[in-house]
Amino acid sequence: MTPYQLAEYKAHSSSLEYTALRYGLPQLDKTVTKNFINRSKGSTFTKQELSYAGADTTILAPLRDAQEYILRRDNQIEVALLEHRVVEGVIRMRVNGLGIDKKLWAKQVNEDLAATEALKKSLPKIGNWNSPHKSNSFLEIEVSIYLRSTTWSKC
Repeated sequence: MTPYQLAEYKAHSSSLEYTALRYGLPQLDKTVTKNFINRSKGSTFTKQELSYAGADTTILAPLRDAQEYILRRDNQIEVALLEHRVVEGVIRMRVNGLGIDKKLWAKQVNEDLAATEALKKSLPKIGNWNSPHKSNSFLEIEVSIYLRSTTWSKC
């Protein structure tokens, strides 16, 4: 892996180590995690491991607060809550032995991304479609025009 690829990986990694870095939270020495892998049942934790386990959890509340602040600021909290419900379902599936075909999932994601890009190219140029303010303003105008141009009545 080149230094650039490593930097890109770190920038997009979902590991706690790199997520904490992105939010300006304290860095943790993750080398201790190797001690937890394949640990024999009933073995005693060292002081270093116990200290690490405690420190590893201290950044979770500040991380949650930082993410919630950004989600609320960007009016994306409902999206995050929806994603959390999806994650809960996927975890239940995995616990019960139902896996996800990663190749099929990746293929679907790539098809969806290609369709999204094609759709973006067909949209009018309003600037940044990722801006809720601009896209919502445009859609409100378009929907208003559409509703006025059609005959619509309540059933």
